[in-house]
Amino acid sequence: MIQNMIGTDFFQALKEFDFLRHALEVNIITGLISAPLGVLLVLRRMSLMGDALSHALLPGVAISYYFFGLSIPAMTLGGFLTGSLIIILTVFAEKFSPVKEDSNFAAFYLLSLSLGVLIISLRGNSGDLMHLLFGSPLTTTKEGLFTTLIVCCFVMLLFLRFQKYFLLEIFDPIYLKSRGYSPTLYQTLFLLMVVACLVVSFQTNGTLLAMGQLILPGIISRIWGRSTFSIYVLAIIISWVGSCLGLIISYELDWPLGPTTLFLWGLSYLASLLIHPSHGLLQRWHRKKHYGM
Repeated sequence: MIQNMIGTDFFQALKEFDFLRHALEVNIITGLISAPLGVLLVLRRMSLMGDALSHALLPGVAISYYFFGLSIPAMTLGGFLTGSLIIILTVFAEKFSPVKEDSNFAAFYLLSLSLGVLIISLRGNSGDLMHLLFGSPLTTTKEGLFTTLIVCCFVMLLFLRFQKYFLLEIFDPIYLKSRGYSPTLYQTLFLLMVVACLVVSFQTNGTLLAMGQLILPGIISRIWGRSTFSIYVLAIIISWVGSCLGLIISYELDWPLGPTTLFLWGLSYLASLLIHPSHGLLQRWHRKKHYGM
């Protein structure tokens, strides 16, 4: 029935083309850990700073692309090193300058973005630039899938080990500090984990849109979920469903994969704002119209 609704072309292509299967597998693997990390970003109110961080990966990805071409392991390593450097520079800039953290992130983000685009323009063509910035299933390879699996497993282990400290750093950093732990240390570790997820998800979503896989499922699940665990689970499900539908639509209509997937999550967010049974806009309008509340 699903095949009849969508068409058999995609399912036939999924059997024939390895890159299409790898793109689907990468999105499933990355969604398993990027969604919970996105929930923590939402709870930390760092969504926009996280978006700036995703753009900061571009110079490392571009330099690796300049020397090694479309090698996913090389670009993953380059992006992680650049993102880590931006985090360290931001921490130092916050301590030694009167500018706040979000402004430092914005400054480094703009510098990194411009440098990355310049490097890519020197090495490749407009098609390569589009693939790296906005994502494409064509860039997903078997070695990229293996790299994604290794990185996500490592990040998942760190998340399970330090999750309670991340939550304490968000909701009660004074208590965390009183127990002899450094809130700054756990914040830095958390941001490094975010960088690791970003550099593996750029294969399908691109460097400019990789943050969407972390942030949008987390925002949507925050609207519907009540407990932290339920928000985690909802975010993972939303990430998987959006990624699968985005891949199908992008293949059937020949649309770019990253923007298509993010557009679906964006529509889900708008729908959640409207139809939530407790505090949705339609429910509030109904109460105000009939009960004056």
